[in-house]
Amino acid sequence: MKFGAQFWAGVLFRFPRLYPEWDIAVSSITPAISPSLVPVTVIGGFLGTGKTTLLNEVLSSQTGIRYAVMVNDFGSLAVDDALVKAHDGDTISFANGCVCCSLGDNLIKSIDALLERDPKPEQFLIEVSGVANPKAIADVATLHPGLRRDLIITLVDAETVMERAGDPRLADTLSMQLVPADLIVLNKCDLVGDTKLARVCSYLSDLYPSQMVRTVHSRLPVEYLSAKVLTDPLEPKLDLGKSEPATQSSHDPESQFYRCTVNLPDNMMCDQLRALLREHQSSLLRAKGFVYDEQGTLVSIQLSGNQIEVQSHFDGAGEFSGGSSKPYLVAIGLVPLDAFKQAVLANLCQ
Repeated sequence: MKFGAQFWAGVLFRFPRLYPEWDIAVSSITPAISPSLVPVTVIGGFLGTGKTTLLNEVLSSQTGIRYAVMVNDFGSLAVDDALVKAHDGDTISFANGCVCCSLGDNLIKSIDALLERDPKPEQFLIEVSGVANPKAIADVATLHPGLRRDLIITLVDAETVMERAGDPRLADTLSMQLVPADLIVLNKCDLVGDTKLARVCSYLSDLYPSQMVRTVHSRLPVEYLSAKVLTDPLEPKLDLGKSEPATQSSHDPESQFYRCTVNLPDNMMCDQLRALLREHQSSLLRAKGFVYDEQGTLVSIQLSGNQIEVQSHFDGAGEFSGGSSKPYLVAIGLVPLDAFKQAVLANLCQ
């Protein structure tokens, strides 16, 4: 019986360094990664962990890398119009060489369109929804012959992860997102004290032995968007570990969440909506949208974890840059949101 090079490569990797010269043999028969393949980094994490904030930072920075950023919702982006070079339908080109498009229904078709650009992207960053399995998206993306899988990054909210993990309705979804992660980004560390932060770090390290880095406001050094960081760790040395392979599961996270969208009239004020979000916070996992403030300025409002954030989306010239020019709200919860929607509508009638 004859055995090919692929078989012997497998044997040599399973019995490393029995003889030093085997290292040479392995490198000579293992196919090298083609430099023409564009690396893909998938960015996952539960609702409100800071995925879009991370991508906003990338699109607003001079990284020297031509990223193709694929997002779920253009309206979530908060990038200054001065940085936008062109806006063509579902695609935005930036002065720093990056391009951004909506994820859409056909991932492969969207990737094709981006790869046809001249010059073509040097790396793909794909944001998945807050209840999606990042491994599933990475697997689909790397079916494309022009791409290779580089990294799965999962963001975690330091303030709420323990509470979410203890909820039997959410535990499977969190595990599904964390198990395949090559890098865990523990975000919003400024919202917890040292004792709780240490407890969260210990919990994550025990269950998910991936590399982990702590951040505030999703400020992640660009080097961490590449798998190179796993073999060449940056400043203080981080604990490295290999992720456990994701197991097959029939779990459908989308089926256990409830979603509602409300078109808000111009007379709904930011303070009113903020009060309603606080009142119904126990039934909401995430909410985001646009509403007018008391000065008549359209602002974004987001409920994420225990925090409600309001942000202006006007640039210095007074032009709106938030992706939507009408007030609306999208909310997601674990229970039907009829009561919340009725409360919003009742408030509108007052």
